[in-house]
Amino acid sequence: QLNGFLPNVKFRGFEVQKSSNDAEKQSTNESAIGRTTEDIGDVESNNGLRNLVSTLKNDLGVKRVLCWHALHGYWRGVSPFLANTITHQPVGNVMLDRNTSSTPPINTERSAVSPSDSIPEHSEHLLRVEPIISWDSVSLFGVGLLSSRADLRTFYQRLHSPLKDAGVDGVKIDVQSGVAAVGGGSGGGPHLADLYTETMENSVKQHFASISTAVINQNNVDNEAINCINCMSHSTENIYRYKHTSIIRASDDFYPSRPYSHTVHLINVAYNSLFLREVCLPDWDMFQSLHPSASLHAAARAIGGCPVYVSDKPGNHDPELLKKLVFKDGSVPRASQSGVPTRDCLFSNVGEDGVTALKVFNWNSYKNRDLGKVVGSGVIAAFNVQGVMWDFERRKNHVQDPSKPILPVDATIRPRDVESFNNGENAAKGPFIAYGCQSRTFRVLDTLDSEISLKLGHREWDIFTIAPINQKYGLSFAPIGLGDMLNPSGAIVATNSLISAHDGDEKGSGQDSDLPTRIKVEIWSRGSGRFLAYSSNCPSKVIVHTESEPET
Repeated sequence: QLNGFLPNVKFRGFEVQKSSNDAEKQSTNESAIGRTTEDIGDVESNNGLRNLVSTLKNDLGVKRVLCWHALHGYWRGVSPFLANTITHQPVGNVMLDRNTSSTPPINTERSAVSPSDSIPEHSEHLLRVEPIISWDSVSLFGVGLLSSRADLRTFYQRLHSPLKDAGVDGVKIDVQSGVAAVGGGSGGGPHLADLYTETMENSVKQHFASISTAVINQNNVDNEAINCINCMSHSTENIYRYKHTSIIRASDDFYPSRPYSHTVHLINVAYNSLFLREVCLPDWDMFQSLHPSASLHAAARAIGGCPVYVSDKPGNHDPELLKKLVFKDGSVPRASQSGVPTRDCLFSNVGEDGVTALKVFNWNSYKNRDLGKVVGSGVIAAFNVQGVMWDFERRKNHVQDPSKPILPVDATIRPRDVESFNNGENAAKGPFIAYGCQSRTFRVLDTLDSEISLKLGHREWDIFTIAPINQKYGLSFAPIGLGDMLNPSGAIVATNSLISAHDGDEKGSGQDSDLPTRIKVEIWSRGSGRFLAYSSNCPSKVIVHTESEPET
């Protein structure tokens, strides 16, 4: 249970003392172990975390630091000890510690928050999926919960304020669906989830909004980004409550030591995203860039339209793989939507039928500046993830008999797989240019149903950029993007149509001509590297302008 609002003990003694030797630092850290709130004040203890965050940002170039906590504080909630150290301040949301000398006299009738130790009542379905929860510490000993908005406002203010003061930029809030399971006696699970979720969102909006992205649009809608990742929150009691936070973990964890978990991880996230994308941005979780399945995970993050982060041990990285996912400035050429399965594999058992590839599609939007409209290109990934599926009866992943090899699967890539090409303002009939990321091959596809066939061995994959070809003046042209990235067209910011540029008219007249002297196209991109484009005629000149802005 949560016993105090102190940083993890490993951070309490972190001081910026570059002249200190290792022994002194070790002694400082060891001296903090076992000390209580009375021994080490909030200000002193928070300096350790503040110094750590400062070092990460100022010395190591880390832009944002997030901290983890459970929706109800920690795995078993709030301890009675902690409840007795928190008071409500009559005005505003500022809370004071009972041990602080400046604390006003305590109103014993309404001063401390009131936790209740509740034993969860797990559903039959949850017990079927995860029977181990029947004998975990929460089920055996209960969880300390708060059941009033006033108590929860106090709790989150007291939890988040020190993090913000230490320079922390956001939080990952875990164990959210567990709260609803212990709602008996507190108004029911949905009511308790509503209390926690609403109060939590109000607090993270107050403490961890990205000021640089805050904007009130013309419809007076608050569009500011909030640095919060929701996790273990797929229960309807939680997911339907979100009003401000917008990122949700879409899967179980990345398990580096479970070799059979990686293919089924992709399956779970892709299919879960079909629903989750309607509420939040699905998060495909972290991975490790030197892991044997790193390439598979990297391809999945490229098609997923999701945040990209790794849990590499410092110094253990595959920089060449990471360069295919992330620009030098740390930004990501993220696809514009959430990657979901294509129609032709939507109802197939891509993990166990032995013949079907998992295909995931997405869309990269960019602006056509002379038309004044948003256009874009599609992206389709195909994976062989056969061999593992969840077994509800055995309550674990069912792995195909290791003595039997997992056979290659056939996959077919079509422009029609990208839903945006089928209807709406970006509907297109062809032709298209397709670029294969793994094969590094180009193919002109004349219609929506033109095909590219490929055979994928176990855990093999490929990603195809599908771009509509612009035809004008007898010329065919299409931008593809940065060819060394896993999502090439995610780098494109804007383009324009083919423009007739007459002699002496560098900007182009923009008017049709039967015999234009020259034809030009402009493309704005971010990042650096090999830029690929398809042209039916060899260009006579290529001009590159580099600007200080992230688009060149």
